[in-house]
Amino acid sequence: MPEQLTGTIEKVIFRNEENGYTVASVARDEFALDIVVFSSPDIDADVKYRFEGDWKIHPKFGKQFIATNVQEVLPEKVEDIEIYLSSRFVDGIGDALAKRIVDKFGEKTMEILDSDIDRLSEIRGIGKKKLEAIKEIWNEQKQSREIIIFLQGLGITPAYATRIYKLYGLNTIPIVSKNPYRLISDIQGIGFLKADSIAMNMGIAVDSPWRIEAAMLHFLQETSAQEGHVYYPSDKLINKSMELLRVEKENILSALGSLQHEEKVVVDNEFPLEHEVFPVYPRFAYMYETGIVQDFHRLQSIGNAFKLDNLDEEIEKIFTNQHFEPSEEQLSAIKKAASEKLLIITGGPGTGKTTIISTILKLYNQMKKKVLLAAPTGRAAKKMTEATGFEARTIHRLLEFNPIERVFVRDEENPLEADLIVIDETSMVDNQLFYNLLNAIPTSASVLFVGDVDQLPSVGPGNVLKDLIDSGEIETIKLTKIFRQAEKSKIITNSHKINRGEMPELDQDDNTDFYFIRTAMPQTVVERVVQLVSKDLPEKFGLDPFTDIQVLAPMYRTAAGVDNLNIALQEAVNPLGKEIGKGNPPFRIFDKVMQTKNNYEKEVFNGDIGKISLYDHQTKKVTVRFDDKIVKYELSEMDELSAAYAISVHKSQGSEYPCVIIPVLREFSIMLQRKLIYTALTRAKQMAILLGNEHALQMAVKNNRSSIRYTLLKERLKKIGISQI
Repeated sequence: MPEQLTGTIEKVIFRNEENGYTVASVARDEFALDIVVFSSPDIDADVKYRFEGDWKIHPKFGKQFIATNVQEVLPEKVEDIEIYLSSRFVDGIGDALAKRIVDKFGEKTMEILDSDIDRLSEIRGIGKKKLEAIKEIWNEQKQSREIIIFLQGLGITPAYATRIYKLYGLNTIPIVSKNPYRLISDIQGIGFLKADSIAMNMGIAVDSPWRIEAAMLHFLQETSAQEGHVYYPSDKLINKSMELLRVEKENILSALGSLQHEEKVVVDNEFPLEHEVFPVYPRFAYMYETGIVQDFHRLQSIGNAFKLDNLDEEIEKIFTNQHFEPSEEQLSAIKKAASEKLLIITGGPGTGKTTIISTILKLYNQMKKKVLLAAPTGRAAKKMTEATGFEARTIHRLLEFNPIERVFVRDEENPLEADLIVIDETSMVDNQLFYNLLNAIPTSASVLFVGDVDQLPSVGPGNVLKDLIDSGEIETIKLTKIFRQAEKSKIITNSHKINRGEMPELDQDDNTDFYFIRTAMPQTVVERVVQLVSKDLPEKFGLDPFTDIQVLAPMYRTAAGVDNLNIALQEAVNPLGKEIGKGNPPFRIFDKVMQTKNNYEKEVFNGDIGKISLYDHQTKKVTVRFDDKIVKYELSEMDELSAAYAISVHKSQGSEYPCVIIPVLREFSIMLQRKLIYTALTRAKQMAILLGNEHALQMAVKNNRSSIRYTLLKERLKKIGISQI
């Protein structure tokens, strides 16, 4: 049973006004002072609160009362009522007026205020204008108390109750009562399951159309976010919804029809998947996929304006200056890039993609043509800048994303200004970003898409690069020749072996850049990884655990997964860093951290890795250094960061690290696939170390069954036939 604690707030130690999260010292009487952690939209000193919750022992801050329910306790004694009115009630009621009110009504003052507030006109000094002001504020306070009690009665935590009240205000009860599923779209962090629990507490029917529509939208959004689907087959959606909701098929079909009518989903009857089965899209996903096709049609409608009569001579001049002999593949790719309006260049490591890009950039530069170079992530853009000598930007920065309005400044009405636009690491680009990118490309420009189609697809929905290539509608060059210098690297040769479905060469010598450490037990792997990162690699090769070594794991919540590796590595690499208290594991000063979502205001992006350099106890701000950029975080913003001693393979896309360590164990079986190991291995520049057992590695190499992504971009491109324009 939860305990209760009643007292007044003596001092606010910490408060986040956005979500009401508060740490305060609370006086139960003149002797007892307790630390209470709670959430509430409004708090005041000299006001009594009733806290419901449990005592916890914090490892750093000691005994605390963690309250899950907070209610204001209105005063009952005359002296307390007088203090209450004079200290926090309304401008214009000072000590003298509060005393006159209490002298008149005594212990019935609060009752009078609640049920017969007009009687305040009997008090000297309260005229009609002041009475109306008092009535307005008192009723608002009364309603806010009732709203919070109402929300908490539905099983909503104080933190979420605060956020809901701040959004809906005095309209909270009618809005939530009418359709609690609205909370899913309006309040970040409330998903379908939570909203459904609230609805059930309110007695909303199991077959309510609100419920069914919310569940179907939830399912479409979940499959999009977690599995990368752009649409979902109608038969599977109907069956999954019936299974989840336990309602009849007729109810599902009716709700699907309503969602179509409300333009929240699109059922595309022009692309039947099989008899009476059609793709069902969230509305925006449909707009992105069809918009991509329309933009390709627009771009292909005008040929390449860049014609160069002496192309061979110009190319030869560039390579002569570089003292480099290009392959036939490279020459073909460069010539195509100078003549094709749209071109895709794909290939694995060591096949010369960067050399081709550099040459094309120099070629266009010689002709005084404007070129723009971009990549999906900051790290990928930085890598391209270093490799080519030309400035590369993130796609978001290229499109001049406005973080306040959350729109791209560059679009079809305000297009980019360039003769050639080069997009690197195209395999990482999802449908939404690709749609916005194409929107902003002028019809007169040529576009070169570069990437490795054999890597993992984008984290977001879609499979853009693969769909473009498989459609056959866009000229594509696939580089296969590995250059002599690259052939010396076992990282590169083994990457290509894995990509072909062959086991990598595991024998090694002192001069190798690829190591395989045999061990079958997850705990042993964790111990070996810790030993390598904290001692062996720094001592033998001079590698810095923070900047030079990156551990990449296939999964998070397993014995040798990302989460456990981070706990072990933090303790080994940063044992003396002072704890900040947020995060899992709790962050420490000097921790290696990763930004986990795009933050355009701070100009840090998903996958950026930095190091905590400072925590200011007075301002409660955390300073993180990302390369040469300093970024400050409020404590409430720390959920945008995660420990980064170990990260997932997906999060490593577009990045390169001097040394990569990859656990490969049977406990990762559901994630062991060829693309994942190939992607992880190709992140290493100088050294790659795999730890695990050969059977698990063999499972991964043989498994070429990439997860199915429901997308129709390939089919739509084929249908419109842009290559025939």
